[in-house]
Amino acid sequence: MKVEKELLPSEKLEVFITSSEYNLLKQNTSFLKQAKKHLREQFSHYEGKRHEFKDINMLAKFVPVKVYETDHKGLIQELLCYVRPDVIFPLIQLSGIKEEDKDLPFNSLKYTFPKTYYVKPFFNKIGKIYNQTTDYLFGGQTTEQLLEEIKDSSSTLKSLEEKYDNLKNYAITCSAFNEKNKILTSFGSLSKIENKTLWDIEKLYNEGFEDTILQYGKISVSKLDDLILSGAVPNKVIQDYRKVVDIRLDFMVMQLDTEERILGIQQRKKIQSSLKRHA
Repeated sequence: MKVEKELLPSEKLEVFITSSEYNLLKQNTSFLKQAKKHLREQFSHYEGKRHEFKDINMLAKFVPVKVYETDHKGLIQELLCYVRPDVIFPLIQLSGIKEEDKDLPFNSLKYTFPKTYYVKPFFNKIGKIYNQTTDYLFGGQTTEQLLEEIKDSSSTLKSLEEKYDNLKNYAITCSAFNEKNKILTSFGSLSKIENKTLWDIEKLYNEGFEDTILQYGKISVSKLDDLILSGAVPNKVIQDYRKVVDIRLDFMVMQLDTEERILGIQQRKKIQSSLKRHA
């Protein structure tokens, strides 16, 4: 009995890309972008910002999102003074600083985490066929039918993206990348790309390089908002360091029960925050 040879990690990724699955991922991504743009234009003429379709468990809504201008230096300084530093460290990453900068007051290698990498495909003329997408025409179906298509397409895309991400994460383990940063393929190449440098903020802080953190540090606003929601960081501490400069109106399409889960999680965080304050 003939035993088939086990494919290398990079070969499994290559099979996915050259199969119909990768193009299906691209097609679904393109369809969802175009369909949501069409729905946004359609609902912008309606009254109200929220449109529920309970029979098909779908929701389309406009959501105002505050756009902030942040004084990162002042905010980091304030947070380090009034909140436990170990809570704040995960929110900070250095930006605009180069490891090879000779003016740094320390050896950068001592304060960075081990480098990590990811795999990215690059396509030649032949390979571009796998990236081809379609321009869709809308109007031949009802709003409910289009929302049903969006629901099905979103489910398909999620499954394909998970498979693609898993294959890319697996491909980086391929021994061929230890010798070179590129593997030639039938569609072009798979390249090994270095992720953004991650700095050990806690170590820099504990060893006296707070000035460097203040000079180059940037706060993750989304992570900070999560801490505010959970009650770990008082909102009053940050009010002087970020101001609203605009309110962006985002358009979202999702399943109603997905929104319920999100709101439930947020509500539980608020309750936990309230209990902490009154404990």
